[in-house]
This record gives sequence, structure tokens and C-alpha cells, in this order.
Amino acid sequence: MERERDSVNWYTDKMLKENYEASVSMYRFIERDLDECIEYVAFSEDHLQVYSFRFANLILRIGPEILRLFNLILFNPNTTAHLSFHREVKPSLIKLQKRCEDRTDNIMDYFGAMRKIRMGGLGSIAVKVKALDKYILPFEVEKRQRVRDNGEQDLCEVIPWWEDGYNALRHRVIKEFKESATFQNALFSLAGVWVLHSEYLGHDWGYSSESGIFEKCTDKYKIEADHLPVLKYTQPSQAK
Repeated sequence: MERERDSVNWYTDKMLKENYEASVSMYRFIERDLDECIEYVAFSEDHLQVYSFRFANLILRIGPEILRLFNLILFNPNTTAHLSFHREVKPSLIKLQKRCEDRTDNIMDYFGAMRKIRMGGLGSIAVKVKALDKYILPFEVEKRQRVRDNGEQDLCEVIPWWEDGYNALRHRVIKEFKESATFQNALFSLAGVWVLHSEYLGHDWGYSSESGIFEKCTDKYKIEADHLPVLKYTQPSQAK
């Protein structure tokens, strides 16, 4: 019987640097490709539910990039060096590591781990979209009703664009293509990459958060206090 893992495999400095540089390059390529899509679909709220194979391709490229960035954040020893590595954190990272290796990891697994190392404020980060002059919350958590295999119902937490976009395209592409391969899902998911770069990794690696699409990050509570415009995510079933 294989002995249960009792240690966390951290990234080496070399692996961190190589993966981070690759991620920066990937972000630039994806943003450029989204810019090219905007040449055919005007950047406006009225077009957020427009769908296309090009948006589907972008979303499917962004999903793995999001998971890679979460790994770089959580399995970077410098991230946790100043934290109390109490008994809840280590088992959480070991469990997440095993799920990564088994390819069963999901975005909410990373949220759970980040909350335990006191980095749970990601859901309140708002990003300003230049062309719309509005803020979006790419990692806002939403509770949705779920029907289990045994027929029982309960509430589960989801990131809307991840569930409606990336997961739908991976598992239900034929059934839900029109609802999942949208401009909205591409925009929110790309904003997620930008947030992880600029707010969590860029400070350590000198990353320039300059973007042609996004302008700045702030806390959603400040936006609410200042009465600034926010673009809410629209579920596919509610799309016009």
C-alpha cells in the first residue's frame, strides 16, 4: 500500500520563474487574440452574449492558465513563508496537490486553499474594463442549486464564467455552445488571469500590469461606496 503523502512539493525558484514568464507570454497572446475578435464584434454590453468558435478557443486556453497561476501562488514557498503554517493549511495543500496530479482539480479547490492561508479576498477584487467604463468582478462567488446523483439538492459555490464557460465547453459543448462560448465568458475569464498576475504575482516578479483591455483593480466595497458602475455577470438562461 502506498504511503500517504505527508509533505508539500513546492516549486523551485527556477520552475517558478520559467512558469511565470510563460504565463505572462500566454496572457499577452490571449489578449491580442481577444483584441482581434473585437475587430468583428464591437466592444459593448449589447454584444456580451455574442458567441463564436473564436471565443470558445480563448476560453479553453484561459482555463488551464488560471489553474497554473493558482498553483504558482499556492505552491510558491515565498507566499507562505510569512504565514503561520498551521495544521489546516498543510493538509489542504497536500489534498490539492493530489487532485492536481489526478487531474480532478477545480477552481473552487484553489479558493478553499487560499482562504485557509488568509488570501481569500480574491472574490471582492473588481477590474475596470476600459471600453465599457465599468467594473467587473471576475472571481465573485455565486451560490447555485445543485442536484446530486442521489436526487438530493443542495447549494454549491461556483465562479459563474468558470461553470458556464470553461466547464460547459469542456463537458457540455454541443448542448451549451451558444450559452458558453460568449464574449462575456471570454472577457470575465481573461480578467481573472489579469487579476492573478497583477495582484498576486506581478509584485514579486516585476510584471507590468499594463493592458489594452483592463485598467486597474480595486475593492468592490470601495466601488459600492463611491457608487461607481459595475457590470454584473449574466447567466446564460437569463441572457436576452
